[in-house]
Amino acid sequence: MAFPEVIQCIEKSQGLNILPYFSFKKMREKEICPSVQSCNILIDSYGRSRQFEKCLQILEEMENNRLRPNVISYGSLLNCLCKDGRLLEAEVLFKHMVNRSIWPNVQIYNAEFLKLKYFLSIC
Repeated sequence: MAFPEVIQCIEKSQGLNILPYFSFKKMREKEICPSVQSCNILIDSYGRSRQFEKCLQILEEMENNRLRPNVISYGSLLNCLCKDGRLLEAEVLFKHMVNRSIWPNVQIYNAEFLKLKYFLSIC
């Protein structure tokens, strides 16, 4: 079993209280090379537990460690922000994503904030 799958199993078994141990620093101390996939799992897990600052920290650490966040990285966080009603933050993150030439996919366009924005623009 690969490291991302281990994180996913822990998260699905409601082991969110041990997720802080899976930071870049701790992974590197254990000689585990973080991947975009493992970071995406952490972003999604922290986002669903409404720990948005940790999600943003992971995005920043990814960039600092030459891992390029992808549409899934941003999409997970956008989805969680929208579900929590943090539409302004989601819009800022969306603009940041597009400015980095990461183009939205269908899932992102289905996010609640974009539906709301579209609805408001046609009214």
